Amino acid sequence: MKIVKKLKLIGKIALYTVFVVVLLLVIGMFISKISNRVFFVGDKATVWVMTDSMETQIPAQSYVLIQKVDPADIKENNIITFYSDD
Repeated sequence: MKIVKKLKLIGKIALYTVFVVVLLLVIGMFISKISNRVFFVGDKATVWVMTDSMETQIPAQSYVLIQKVDPADIKENNIITFYSDD
């Protein structure tokens, strides 16, 4: 019986942990939408390509996964995203 109780406790802890992580991600995405900034989890984020400006490489209305990199690692022909307040 003790093993079953321990497994149920572990299951509850895992469920609550997943719930808190998802809640934090949703809050972060909501704040990023309001502030008009990209929400990164670690060094990765998902962004939406709204227009056909990247056609042939990335279709309009696509989601893409982006990653923060050191500017020195950027090479010719890499696709980049950047943020500007202008």
